[in-house]
Amino acid sequence: MQAGLVPVTAGLVMVSAALLIRTTATRCGTAAVTPVAAALGATGVLE
Repeated sequence: MQAGLVPVTAGLVMVSAALLIRTTATRCGTAAVTPVAAALGATGVLE
């Protein structure tokens, strides 16, 4: 069951990142950093 939840969790993280980019990004640099941080958080690198 946990293996089935991994894609769902990853999808939710990506959607959250997209929403953050859309609402907070005012420059290209900010737009580039947000998905990278979300991806690192999703993989557990930042823990």
